[in-house]
Amino acid sequence: MMFFRYGRRPCLIICSVGSCIGLVKIFLTSYYWFITIEFLESAIGAGMYTVGSVILIEIAGQDKRILCGALFSYAIYTGEAVFACIAIAVPYWRTLVQIVYAPPVLFLSYNWLLCESPRWQVLVGKVIEAKSTICSIIKHNNFNIAPEEVTTMTDSEFRKKFMLGSENYGNDGFLKIWKLLPMRKRLIVACYSMFSVSFVYYGCIVNSVFLPGHKYTNFIIIALMSFPGELISYFAMSYYGRKYSLMVGFITCGLLCIGWAFVPDSLAWLKITFFVLSKLMVAACYTGVLTYIMEMFPTSTRGTVVGICSLFAKIGSLLSPITPLLTRYRALPRPNQTTDEMISRGSRYQVFKRNSIATKVKRRVIFAVAALEKCIVSNYIMTELLSLLFGASMILAGTLLILTPETKGVPLADTIEQVEAQIKKK
Repeated sequence: MMFFRYGRRPCLIICSVGSCIGLVKIFLTSYYWFITIEFLESAIGAGMYTVGSVILIEIAGQDKRILCGALFSYAIYTGEAVFACIAIAVPYWRTLVQIVYAPPVLFLSYNWLLCESPRWQVLVGKVIEAKSTICSIIKHNNFNIAPEEVTTMTDSEFRKKFMLGSENYGNDGFLKIWKLLPMRKRLIVACYSMFSVSFVYYGCIVNSVFLPGHKYTNFIIIALMSFPGELISYFAMSYYGRKYSLMVGFITCGLLCIGWAFVPDSLAWLKITFFVLSKLMVAACYTGVLTYIMEMFPTSTRGTVVGICSLFAKIGSLLSPITPLLTRYRALPRPNQTTDEMISRGSRYQVFKRNSIATKVKRRVIFAVAALEKCIVSNYIMTELLSLLFGASMILAGTLLILTPETKGVPLADTIEQVEAQIKKK
């Protein structure tokens, strides 16, 4: 809602500068205050990616959307690699926090350096401001049109010339999206696609530090592998369309993840190769699916939809840090293990007093649960479960994309009515 009410630029500045709250962590001595600041930092700064991608797509031309999305992602991947390099040079976490969280203050300059989205300005009735924004874009990019010609256009001529919306102003809320079956299908597929791609993308990053070798070096290599992934995404989606390119990308990534599960540990190089290729493909899908989602929904709902999809993406990224637990084993008590041995080994199972009446019964229950857990968390299931989960998630997302339309060469819609008109034409 803030996207639509206050505009794209103010939200981007607030989210970017607000992430500086992370600097407070270096002064904290309480764990509870630390996690509180972590929560506030995520709540404020998480919208930076969403707002930045929305304003970039809305300002970009029809044939430059995929390119802009790829360049936007390159900046993110560069930041990941630079962060790992800084972490190698600055191992002390307080100093690292200062280096990472101080620069966002510079985003205050975006109030003068960044223009507002003209699509949003037209949609909320600020046509005069939209004309001023377009004139500024023309001035700085040397377009073959005079700024004076823009200012003398009528409102309808201006919208038609730059394909910037209709005369139906307003914000089409979530309920209006949900009432229409085509829009509802798109929203469900978009939400699951963002969840899946975020879950696998960040899962690969988290698990990269467990690969053989130096963990920081592995992290940098995995981050750099995203660069060729974006090139694949750009050329495939530009020449073969969005829908089928993403379907192939999702399913290929899923198959690579599953293949990674069945490579024997003795072939470490092949296992790492599958892992790196799966990271490359999920990186190609990440930016591609976000751009595709923004093209499927009109300007009046784009902020709302991207916000909802980002919520599901955050759920995926929230689950990804616990995925390493699927490849770790716990020492389980043996049936003949004594109480003293359980205490000495720090067993997590409750130990009862020897003289308790229910000691034998409770102890039998404990060992029964341990035996069941040992069957479930076995050496044959656990090592493959992580990659099988990644693979199934991506293949399902790729299959669901068959329910969505192709958006290559289709102008960005500004209202749901325009989307309905596009559907009827097909």
